[in-house]
Amino acid sequence: MYGLIGKMVAVPGQREALISILLEAISDMPGCLSYVVAKDPADANAIWITEVWDSEQSHRASL
Repeated sequence: MYGLIGKMVAVPGQREALISILLEAISDMPGCLSYVVAKDPADANAIWITEVWDSEQSHRASL
């Protein structure tokens, strides 16, 4: 397994749009076991993404 945790900051006012794009794009990614998007309560434009993949190769293929 291969996991990542990352923070992204959206253009001001576009956090919901960014979340929608990310969730739509990941739905068909082979090897993705878990993809969690969480809103940062301290920053109205930031999100945290937690990913779990079956392998590092699957993650690289998703980029």
